[in-house]
Amino acid sequence: MKRQRAALLVEQFLERLDQLQDEWPLRLVTEVCVFGSFARGAPEPADVDLDIEFDGTDWQFASERAQALSAGRDPHGDLRRPLVGRTRGCQLVYNMRARADFDLTLL
Repeated sequence: MKRQRAALLVEQFLERLDQLQDEWPLRLVTEVCVFGSFARGAPEPADVDLDIEFDGTDWQFASERAQALSAGRDPHGDLRRPLVGRTRGCQLVYNMRARADFDLTLL
């Protein structure tokens, strides 16, 4: 994709997060970082890689993650769906900052 499209995806993602920041479970999000080719300035990144840092100690979220896993669903769907929906082009990872062996840029 063109860099302009990737930048628009990041902007839309951050706007949704800002609009929904007081709603559960998005209020658990503490940081968003970008990494990969977009973060390195590629003119045509394949996608936008985002790390979502969140408070994993929330009992309700932990319970819903466990239920989703046992049912074969995305355990982070409650975070992903409101932020990206069905939009293609964003790849999300969760709570990777502490263990990443690559550069992450805080947004």
